[in-house]
Amino acid sequence: MWRRIRKDIRRVDRRWRAYLERLAGYGATGLTSEDRLAYLFGIGASGKGSFAEAVAWVLGDYAKMF
Repeated sequence: MWRRIRKDIRRVDRRWRAYLERLAGYGATGLTSEDRLAYLFGIGASGKGSFAEAVAWVLGDYAKMF
């Protein structure tokens, strides 16, 4: 799953990809030096759920999705 998401992310704009990587990093490290709230919205089948599930899969028991 994670490899598929990374492959799909490589197709998007470099700045958008960097943002998604930073967003995942905030969740993985618990970094609180910046205030961020991830709210994924948009049309269906755009990869929002797949991205969130892939990050949750990588984080394992540390992940919680609301």
